[in-house]
Amino acid sequence: MSDKYTIETVHTPQPKLNRNDLLQVMKYRYATKKWDPNKKISDADFNAILEAGRLSPTSFGFEPYQMIILQDKDLRQAIKPHALGLKML
Repeated sequence: MSDKYTIETVHTPQPKLNRNDLLQVMKYRYATKKWDPNKKISDADFNAILEAGRLSPTSFGFEPYQMIILQDKDLRQAIKPHALGLKML
């Protein structure tokens, strides 16, 4: 195999998770149907959400997607007609 196809392995310590805590977190998941457009999350929470998305696994271990973070309300409204029905606040 050539170096072109070598995938770097990063060794990180295994997290110390309590099995019951993990199950509780998985049971809590839900889809948000309504939200308050005036409520803001902290920068720390926002960055944690982005990092979780960046680290989310894919079937081959590659992340062939891009995230576009669009926070400008005027720009969101301008692209809304082209967003295939996506609800944007």
